[in-house]
Amino acid sequence: MDIFFNILANIMGATAIILSTWAYIITKRETIYGDLDGYYLEVLKVGLEKPEFRNPHITNDYQSYFKDENERIAYETYAFISMNWCETCIDRVNKDKSLMETWYPAIKAEYLLHKTWIENPENHYKYKEDYRKYLKNLVK
Repeated sequence: MDIFFNILANIMGATAIILSTWAYIITKRETIYGDLDGYYLEVLKVGLEKPEFRNPHITNDYQSYFKDENERIAYETYAFISMNWCETCIDRVNKDKSLMETWYPAIKAEYLLHKTWIENPENHYKYKEDYRKYLKNLVK
């Protein structure tokens, strides 16, 4: 009878560990999704206030378009924030297929929107070379 209870206790313990691990994974995924969604919403809100920051015809030639230094600096700051969100997103979702499928289209869209800014040699020091290569490969 003791053997039966030992086996039952081991089965229950293993089941608890499996359920605990599963719950942790689900909670972590939901937390990551919620965090990324909230941060991205903030990026997009600025784009609503400054639609020229989200216009690819302007961002692809931002240095010519933004003649006013303060406007150019504002755009460059926005591009920096956007590209930082992308890097954070990649770092957090790289090993989760469902999160990758959700967020990679947004990362690609942000990269294409701010590609001229991030590829400007003046900004290379702000990001690892591997990150910039990763973005380029993402759009191929």
